[in-house]
Amino acid sequence: MDLSKIEENLFSFGEPKKECKSSRILRTFDDEAQAMKSARNSSRMLEEATATGTTILAKYTEQRDHLKVAKHKYDGEALIMVDLVVN
Repeated sequence: MDLSKIEENLFSFGEPKKECKSSRILRTFDDEAQAMKSARNSSRMLEEATATGTTILAKYTEQRDHLKVAKHKYDGEALIMVDLVVN
């Protein structure tokens, strides 16, 4: 049963207004708790996305370093071949 139904029931049974204020306070606390939970979930998702991005960038850096080594090795071999052809 949701809070609006509870409030309706309180009015229909002639409960004092104090009870209705209590239900509004409880609803406010519930809304705040939901907002805090949503903020925690968003924070966790951002942390996961940041970690994933960091991992991807680290892999790109590693791949770039491997390509630099391979290019340097290839350039060195090409110079040796040119040297052999020329001399």
